[in-house]
Formats: sequence, C-alpha cells, structure tokens
Amino acid sequence: MTMASAYAAFAAKGTYCAPIAVLSLKDRYGKALPIQNANCKQTLDENVANTVNMGLSRVFKPGGTAASVGPLPDRPASGKTGTTNDSVDTWFAGYTPQLATAVWVGDPHTYGKGRKASRRSLNTLTINGVRKHVFGATYAAPIWKKIMTVADKGLPVKHFQAPNSSLLTVPQATVPSVEGKSVSDAISDLEDAGFSTKVSNTLEPSQYPAGTVASTSPGGGSRTDSGSEITINVSSGPGAGDGGGKPGLGGIGGGIFGGAPPKKHKR
Repeated sequence: MTMASAYAAFAAKGTYCAPIAVLSLKDRYGKALPIQNANCKQTLDENVANTVNMGLSRVFKPGGTAASVGPLPDRPASGKTGTTNDSVDTWFAGYTPQLATAVWVGDPHTYGKGRKASRRSLNTLTINGVRKHVFGATYAAPIWKKIMTVADKGLPVKHFQAPNSSLLTVPQATVPSVEGKSVSDAISDLEDAGFSTKVSNTLEPSQYPAGTVASTSPGGGSRTDSGSEITINVSSGPGAGDGGGKPGLGGIGGGIFGGAPPKKHKR
C-alpha cells in the first residue's frame, strides 16, 4: 500500500493522498456519511513529477528492465522493477494516470533463529515447475500488467503531462584548476565546486613537485556534468617517471600531501 500510494503521487502531478479503503459511505436512508480524509497535499514539484513519469515510462521499452513484459495494450503507463539482494524480495510498482498498483513476490517467512535467521531467496525455489533467477520483471511485472489491464478497462484513456525540458539535461560546471596543489587542497576545491573525487593509484611525471597534483581528468577549466567524478593524478616530480610507487603510501614527497599537513575540508 505504501509503495502504490507513493507511485500514485507521480501520476497525480506530485500530489500525495493517504490511501483509504472506503470511497463513500451512506446510511440506510441513502444519506452520505463523512469518511476519512485522504489529506491530499502537494509533496513533489509538479514539473519534477511529470518528468519522472516520462523517465519511468522507459521501463517497458527496449533496454528497460521490464521490456520483456511490454507496455499496457491501450494506454500509457510508467513503473519500476525492484529486486533486493539474492532475489529475496522482487517488486513491480507502476501506474497509469488514474490508477497505481504495487506487486510484491517473495517468501515472507523467516527461517532459522537468532543470527542464523534469514529469508529465502526466490532463486532457490522451483516456481510453476521452473527454477531460475528471479527479478522484478520475472513474476511481479507480469502480475502487475494483468491486474492493470483489467482495472483500467472502461476508463478513459488519459496521458501524462509533458516533462519539463529543463529537467532533461544535466547541469554543467567548470572543473577548477588544481595542478600543483596538495591533494587535500585539490579535493577540497573540487568538492566545493560540486564534484566527487578519486585519487589515481599511478604517479604521473610533471613539472609540479612530487606528491602534489599533476593533472585531473577531466582537466581544469573544462566543462562537465555537475556532480561527476574527477580523477586526481599525483605528480612523481619533474622527469621522475612513475617512480614505481603509488600516491599516499609514503616515499615520494612524503606521500600525496608532499609532506605538508592536509587541509581540512567539508565532504
């Protein structure tokens, strides 16, 4: 119920309504009685929700995780497969503009006691005469499709709102130039600019002192996706070759910080 109502918020342009079991209630005279309030509220920006709908519609297309299941026969739909480690739980949650359904397939029982207690992987079971690796598209998605094909029957065919074009591109940012700096200062500068970092295990000869930054990939001054990973290449010194060593293991320049204490920075 939680999963179905969460995905329903995407279909409803970002409006979340708490699920309630009763749609209407009348007394014996036919008079309508008050029922529980669904407390509907806007919890997600409408443009974001509409763009998510477009993205999740790709699940049924070639390359999507439920491509083998295929779309609903007569109306647009979006959704997502889900598979936990070792296929203990498998899911498909999906929706049309009017209805949302979540399907779970798994063994709910816990076997063993104490620290040895565990759930059973579906990959160890023979299901309907077949034993195979089970994913969200194996059983949950086909069940979802059968349910939704019947549930949507007779409803008018509606379409999702168009996605927001500004949300379909990744923001770009300029990579700071950090050559010649200590690795700790370079990490700080790059992360302050919105990038993640990785220090290469191979030293690179350069004009900069051993243990400082020789270069980055992508290079300083270039434009790349905001939040992407920048590789830091550590200098082995002018004309020193790769030194046969690895940065951060001591030796050349006192390690990756060139003998200088690391600068504190926010991660």
